[in-house]
Amino acid sequence: MPDGMPSGALDVTDVGKADALAFGMLSGAPILAAGHADDVITAWDLTTRRRITTIDGLGVVNDLAVTVDGRIAVAGDDGVTMTQIGD
Repeated sequence: MPDGMPSGALDVTDVGKADALAFGMLSGAPILAAGHADDVITAWDLTTRRRITTIDGLGVVNDLAVTVDGRIAVAGDDGVTMTQIGD
């Protein structure tokens, strides 16, 4: 684990099974994005262990990528969609 990162698990009790994961950086902080079986995407700040955002309505998530400009690329049954992380 990188220096300065707290240990402990993310609170994922209210999200479904993750079918796709992507790691990246957002404003200098490491993040994890997860595409869940219920067609919801969640993103966490791995430094604070807090959820950044929850995104729904994008359909089936087959794969994810976090871009350098703070977006998530979502590959699904209907093609690829780009969505902004957070505000």
